[in-house]
Amino acid sequence: IMEGAYNTTTADRRYFKVAETQAQYEKLSPTELGKKIKALEKKMYEHAHRLEFEEAAKIRDELQKIQSWI
Repeated sequence: IMEGAYNTTTADRRYFKVAETQAQYEKLSPTELGKKIKALEKKMYEHAHRLEFEEAAKIRDELQKIQSWI
């Protein structure tokens, strides 16, 4: 690493992604946010129906984060 260069760890990059995601949702109106949540729920159930549980779990986790912000 170059002296003075900023080294981001995996945890740092994850934090930045979460902050960016939160900022995107904060920009939405309550109506738009409701539509986004419904779309994510539909996508989650579709993944679960196709037995794609890891993908469904990722969306479930995202929905939980959104609900914790509102």
